[in-house]
Amino acid sequence: MSSAPPPYEPPPGQQPGYPPGYPQGQQPGYPQQPGYPQQPGYPQQPGYPQQPGYPQQPGQPPGYPPGPQKPQKYRPSAGWFVLGSGLIVVAVVFGIAMFVWLLAGFLDFDTTVDADGQPHTVSVGTDRDRMLWMDSTTQSCEVVDADTGQPIPLRTVDGEFSRSDSNGDFQGLQRFDPGSGHLEITCVQTDQGPAGTVLISAFPRIGSFVVAILVAVLVPSVLGLLGLVVLIWTGVLWSVRPARPKRV
Repeated sequence: MSSAPPPYEPPPGQQPGYPPGYPQGQQPGYPQQPGYPQQPGYPQQPGYPQQPGYPQQPGQPPGYPPGPQKPQKYRPSAGWFVLGSGLIVVAVVFGIAMFVWLLAGFLDFDTTVDADGQPHTVSVGTDRDRMLWMDSTTQSCEVVDADTGQPIPLRTVDGEFSRSDSNGDFQGLQRFDPGSGHLEITCVQTDQGPAGTVLISAFPRIGSFVVAILVAVLVPSVLGLLGLVVLIWTGVLWSVRPARPKRV
């Protein structure tokens, strides 16, 4: 009978449970096994080489197929120049039309009467108060509602109103309620001078007039600026982009 081998005793300084040749705290490479050749360590792999058939694009990582190419952008059509020019023309025409309309509305009047001391029957609008425009402060007027026979009180206007047209230079001095619109107006020259002229018109709406001026300034400015931007941007794209290919 064979006797059992003696128990394994670790060498001095070696903790129990470690096979011989393994220093404490350090693991060496695996020892070569009988019958299997020692495998060398794997060398560090370089970056992936460029795959054949995929041309590398600038900024494209190697080894990846190229992404889809962006479609070619051509010059914008000449219609954009027409659009920009049209906006500028519309801005100019709109601005001129608005100022003409404002001046026409401000200089419009219902009728005129002579300051000759004689009553004059006139018809005026009843949508709002009317104003008496006098060519001097030496004129005085009385207004009577022709339908009711009642005198209409005159009120001094706040602020200064003046106008010049083919009838002369006038100042808006008094306003009144037109009543029925059928009036009898009598005006005289208090300085005993030659008879002048008195205009009757609608009382100016200052708020509406200011809003109309703002519209007449802002709308043409926005349209003109937009048209200028369209022209500049179209010109830049026209100069940096290639022409569109002609269709066959």
